[in-house]
Amino acid sequence: MASLQIPSRFGPGISTTQDSNIEVIAPDGDFILKAGRENTVEFKVSSTRLREVSTTLRQNLNTIIDQQPQGSKVINFPQDNPDAMREILKMLHLRPSSGQVKVWSADKILEFASTLKRYDLVNHLRYQAHAILMDWLREYEFDERLLLTVCGDIVAAAYLLDHKKAFFLATKQLMRSCVGDFAELADGRCGRDVPAKALIKLDHVRKDAHHEATYCLITFLNRQCLECRTDIKADNNGIWEHARKHFGTDTWPPPLTGEGAWSLQAIIDKTKTLGDYSYTTGCEEHQNMEIVETTDFEWLADEAEDIAQGLCLTCVQTFKIQVDGPAECTDPAHDD
Repeated sequence: MASLQIPSRFGPGISTTQDSNIEVIAPDGDFILKAGRENTVEFKVSSTRLREVSTTLRQNLNTIIDQQPQGSKVINFPQDNPDAMREILKMLHLRPSSGQVKVWSADKILEFASTLKRYDLVNHLRYQAHAILMDWLREYEFDERLLLTVCGDIVAAAYLLDHKKAFFLATKQLMRSCVGDFAELADGRCGRDVPAKALIKLDHVRKDAHHEATYCLITFLNRQCLECRTDIKADNNGIWEHARKHFGTDTWPPPLTGEGAWSLQAIIDKTKTLGDYSYTTGCEEHQNMEIVETTDFEWLADEAEDIAQGLCLTCVQTFKIQVDGPAECTDPAHDD
């Protein structure tokens, strides 16, 4: 196909083919930036503007331009996602971004965050990036149908964007709202960007909270005769069966992974609605009727929620996170 000279509005010396579709980011731009490997998109940009915002980006531009044929006005960025690059270029050229009017998908946010990190643009576009991230977290705050990989993308984006509040909220949402094995995250995008120890910690905390809301129902049962103080054996299965019927599951406790999995938040919420449980207790000589009240179950569920808190970003970044123990950070220096 013959090469055509671009009209003057694209600037002199830039050529393209008849079926090209160049998106104009900078009307007075001097270069065409091509993003993507297969479904590439071309953007007309100002190289002067791009060089001003980041040393890393300037070095990348200079390296690419030096490798191009003399006089070429095309810059190839094959490793970058075109959609994410479009938004970044708009922001850098002070053009309106779609993030101002709609909530982005989790995978787009992660691509956006990854690209910002690659070119050392996180600080330059910090406010825009943080607003986009928090918009997503507010939109899906109470959604218990999110896929594990979706929440994992947001956790990774919050980590790359160095957003403490978003990282805390995203890790809490991941633990509470998602079903599935966290090992899947370690093998995907999230595991590539977030330290493995953080994902292991999340898995431990979720299991601890699950244990608190399910197995620990037995802590309300008497282990001594109320009259003679003789040690007695409590019927653990009785209270577990009471809970199983209330949950409508085939087994107790409801699983977090595999077939019939429940989210941690769904288990906690259901535990709060358990009705009173009556049972007989005492030694062979003394028999009494006891009741575990709904308020007891509510308290236990609240304890599980207290356990299932998000992670401190600073602890993760400085490798101070401990796999065992609570998720809550107690270092006041990390509160800024």
